[in-house]
Amino acid sequence: MELDLRILQNNTNFKDVEKEIFRIVCKEARERFKKILEEIDQAIMENRDKDKFKLKDIKKRTIDTLFGEVTIKRRYYQDSNDKFRFLLDQYLNIPANERQSPALKEIALDLVKELPYRKAADKIDNILESSTSHTAIFNWVQKEGAKLSKEAERKQKDLFVDGLIPEDKYENRKEIEHLYVAADGIHIPLQKDDEDSRLKP
Repeated sequence: MELDLRILQNNTNFKDVEKEIFRIVCKEARERFKKILEEIDQAIMENRDKDKFKLKDIKKRTIDTLFGEVTIKRRYYQDSNDKFRFLLDQYLNIPANERQSPALKEIALDLVKELPYRKAADKIDNILESSTSHTAIFNWVQKEGAKLSKEAERKQKDLFVDGLIPEDKYENRKEIEHLYVAADGIHIPLQKDDEDSRLKP
């Protein structure tokens, strides 16, 4: 209640109160998100196959989310093949070596459909409790474009080279007993046919 009164005393219009409440809510969300992630990491540690995954260290990772920057501590393991990994990152499918969260990237990619990269980055800074650069957004677009292009090439090869019908087409297809095709026959003479006819006596 004291916090609510302090917000009203320090702000004199609805917009300022709204922004202040949003800032407070985002701060609370960051703290809760951090706690939840670290509790998941704790559960993974307790329930892992201890013979397969040996705990080696605890390391920090900072991620820009929709509600701001979140820094978490998670455990680092060495598996039975001598490879090192963060089981929390794998469990939640957090992309390696990326600062921004998948949800933040998704919003940025939607924005650049209508706005230039710089304006999209400014919009994120103004609306969310997070920030990103226009260069980062450009790099995301390039990666997504390359991924979509590769997927399109694969589907094209499947259809036209291997004769595989896409799975989504199977769901809506109809089976029929007979198929009738009506076609008109059109004769198109070749140029050399005309030349041959002119040479004949």
